[in-house]
Amino acid sequence: LAETSQIPCRFVGLSGHVVLEMQLELGAWWTVDVDYGIVYPTTVEQLAHPSSEAWMRDELLSRDYAPAVIERYVSIFRTHDDNLVLPVGRSLSPRLEMLEQACRWGVWGLPLALLSLGGGLIATRIARRS
Repeated sequence: LAETSQIPCRFVGLSGHVVLEMQLELGAWWTVDVDYGIVYPTTVEQLAHPSSEAWMRDELLSRDYAPAVIERYVSIFRTHDDNLVLPVGRSLSPRLEMLEQACRWGVWGLPLALLSLGGGLIATRIARRS
């Protein structure tokens, strides 16, 4: 949705959890976590800093998340081993990106193929009647 609205965004993988960074106000990056319904006016890198832990806990507490869920969430942002920030416009999965491209071709290709097939069947019936 962000990309179709011309909002620059990038996927960020955090130990199996995925968030989105969107460039909103005056070039500032915001972190959007759809799974938890939270938007932070900062980057994932800044959220990973220990000084942001209290802020994240407060946000989750205000949404009535259980303490165990909050601790797990904060620990996800603390990890650095397998975090991945993809470039703007890049799909999270190369296979998903290939599927999206195939679907874009299919939007045009499938109707054209069906029209060609239908035209061929009509031409065959006309030829049989003659």
